[in-house]
Amino acid sequence: MKTITKVYTVTDDMTAAKYASGTLPVFGTPGLVACMEDTAKTLVEEFLNEGESSVGTKVSTSHVKASKVGAEITVEATLVKQEGR
Repeated sequence: MKTITKVYTVTDDMTAAKYASGTLPVFGTPGLVACMEDTAKTLVEEFLNEGESSVGTKVSTSHVKASKVGAEITVEATLVKQEGR
């Protein structure tokens, strides 16, 4: 298993209001999922050959707190299994 952690700072472009997933200027769930995808992509990059990529097929999350613009968000990704496809 391998785990990485990335820290993101919430910007206006990551808010619920910007994504139209809500009306408030707080960290939106679509922004959270984008950060999760980015962290996972970074995690698997070293296992890919030149020109290869990876796609996510399932996302499961709980978004339990509103975070204002400027807040730091920590995302952790763990690779638990590698399948050759």
